[in-house]
Amino acid sequence: MKAVLFSLLVTFIFSLQISAFQNDDLDKAKQLISEKKFDAAITLFEKIIDVDEKNHEAYFELGKAYMSLNDAEEATECFEETIDLQDENADYHFWLGRAIGMDAQTSNVFSQALMASDILEEFERTVELDPTHIPGRMGVIGFYTNAPGIMGGDLDKAKLNAIEVIELDEAKGRMALARVYLKEEKMDSVEIQIKILEEKFGTEKSAASFYNSLGYYYLGQDSVDKAIVAFEKQVELNPKSANAYDSLGDGYKAAKRYEDAIAQYKKALEINPEFTASANNIEELQKIIKPK
Repeated sequence: MKAVLFSLLVTFIFSLQISAFQNDDLDKAKQLISEKKFDAAITLFEKIIDVDEKNHEAYFELGKAYMSLNDAEEATECFEETIDLQDENADYHFWLGRAIGMDAQTSNVFSQALMASDILEEFERTVELDPTHIPGRMGVIGFYTNAPGIMGGDLDKAKLNAIEVIELDEAKGRMALARVYLKEEKMDSVEIQIKILEEKFGTEKSAASFYNSLGYYYLGQDSVDKAIVAFEKQVELNPKSANAYDSLGDGYKAAKRYEDAIAQYKKALEINPEFTASANNIEELQKIIKPK
């Protein structure tokens, strides 16, 4: 009997040691991700999984590492493993929805149609598990706003969800609602939401992406001056974003203010030297200014 108890005690202590080692490795791998050393992080996560194939957190973090490398297929497989091990976690379903959405962006139209229902299903499952999960709710709204009707897009449902989000996070909810009105081309309603946003949240960085969408909408309507104002607001709210300067460059380009446009594209490249859109626009505009 003593031998059995001793054996159980040894097994218990050994399992605790393994758990402690794995927790240390998880922390190290997460640190590698924060340092953008994704390949090293992936190697360490895989090592953890080799020891414990039921470690759902390791699969989850591994999936996020693959997302950082834009490897949507590998990320999707990891998140599916995570959910198989723990289905009741809202974050796990949200990230699976994101991974499928990323994969869909580079897929053909037929594949996108097949993926659409899976994306929506994961975002809706996220909200079902946690009704206060703002990213999940924004995922649902984004899907209904941007997906074609044949794939499940529904602006009325997007609007209802946005109104619900206003109760949880007014700034995000109103930005989402403004985007729906923008899609419907109801500019009076958009302007109402913009006024409220500027009065209450006009200095918050999170509003920057909305002004980006608004600016491109105005460009599409040939309202170049309004587009530039929107892009300038985006830069003001998010001055460290290469995309913000690139967008303002697009506004100036549309206004044929080519020197000003080039200056903004150069600012984008200072922040992110690999921002190819700005580099291509500089090359294009320099040919216009100084034709060969």
